[in-house]
Formats: sequence, C-alpha cells, structure tokens
Amino acid sequence: MVVNRRWSARAALAFVLFSGVALPTAFAAVRADAPTLTVETAVVNAKWKEGWLRPGASVRFEGSVGQPSTLTASLRPVGRAGVVTARLPDFEVQAGTFSKVMRLPARPLPGPYRLRVASTSSPAPAPVDVIVRIPAPPEGVIDRALVGTSRNGPWLRYIGNTGPAVQGSHKVLWVRFRFLYPPSGRRIELVWTLQFRKVVGKVFRRFSNTVDTFARSDRALPKGTWLVVLKIDGRVAKRMSVRLR
Repeated sequence: MVVNRRWSARAALAFVLFSGVALPTAFAAVRADAPTLTVETAVVNAKWKEGWLRPGASVRFEGSVGQPSTLTASLRPVGRAGVVTARLPDFEVQAGTFSKVMRLPARPLPGPYRLRVASTSSPAPAPVDVIVRIPAPPEGVIDRALVGTSRNGPWLRYIGNTGPAVQGSHKVLWVRFRFLYPPSGRRIELVWTLQFRKVVGKVFRRFSNTVDTFARSDRALPKGTWLVVLKIDGRVAKRMSVRLR
C-alpha cells in the first residue's frame, strides 16, 4: 500500500506537469507579460519647390515601448511592394515613451505611405504600421525638364544644377515637361525668356501628362540663355534654362 501511494503521488505530479490542462495557463501568462510597442502620432513635415521637397522634410513619430528595446523604422509607398522610401537605422530606447525623426529624400511622390516601427530585441513586440501621407503641391510634380532641337529629340537635361548647352545655329528649340503627379489646377502657362529678362513669348495650354513647347524663328535663334517657365494657375511648377551657343 505504501508503494502504491508513492506511485500515485508521482502520477499526480506527472499529470500536473505534462497534461494539456496546465499548459494554456502558462501560455496565457506569457502573452499577458509580452512587451508592447505603440505609435501614438506620426506627422509629415514636407514643402515642395518645383517638384522637389525642401531640405528638412521629415516624418516625426512618437510612441511607447514596454521594455528597453532596439527599434528600427521604415517608410514604404502603399501599393508598391519592395520599395523603401526612407529608413532609420537601429536606435535604442528605454521603456516608456520615445520620439524620433525620419528624414525624407528630396524626390518622393505624393500619396499614402506605410510607416513601420519594429523591434529587433528579444522577446520582440509585434511591429506597428501607421499610414501617413506626403502632401501634394497644387502645381503637381514634374520630372526633370528636357530640351532638344526637334520634337523627337535627342533630348538634353540638367546635369546637377547646370542647364544643358546646345551648340550651333538652330531655328527651333523644343522643351518638354512631363508630370510625375498631376496638379490640382488646370491653367497652364508657358513663358519664354531670353537672357532672363526679355520675355519673347507666352503660351497657354490645357493640361496633359506631357507638355511640349517650342520657340521658332525664320532665322537662327539668338545666342544666349533661354529660360522656359511652366506655371499652373500662376504658380511656378518648373523652370528650364538652356544655353544656346
């Protein structure tokens, strides 16, 4: 009988340790104690100038974490898998609230973006996704303007901040503007200027994704710097300067 009671005690202990009744309670305790990660606010600070974000454009976000952690953050355009617009390298935070700033590149397109904040620590809380929006300028976003001596090219473009140079005598000069993001306005004005002072022509056009404009002369066009300004409802959207040598 003594032997049987000892065996029964061991069996009871084995039942407590290995039966499926006790395990869910232990798992529930782990889930309740799991670290947490939240993002309370995310604000985009971005201003445009002729299709480029001004320096200092950023996303500022604030949140909290339940334990000291190593976090990382990334910004991706919604609907474009595999594209990363901006990323923060790993950064350390203490338990409690945190605030970080992610710098934006100069050339993101307007629209919705997914800000993901995740932890690389162990145990890691679930990552947090927040949708933010880069605002669109009313004049839209135009790609780098092109210039050529015929409507079919070959086309020249800016190299850095320096406008292209066209050699020789030409009776016609074409400039092409292509919208990467449409404007909210629809009144397009194109102003041609010689040597940055003398207005030689104005043209009004309807909106289209690609806008071509030209200057033509019966004789060779005057040498010098030609400037073409595209405006949307009076607001400058893009300038294109070309040196005719």
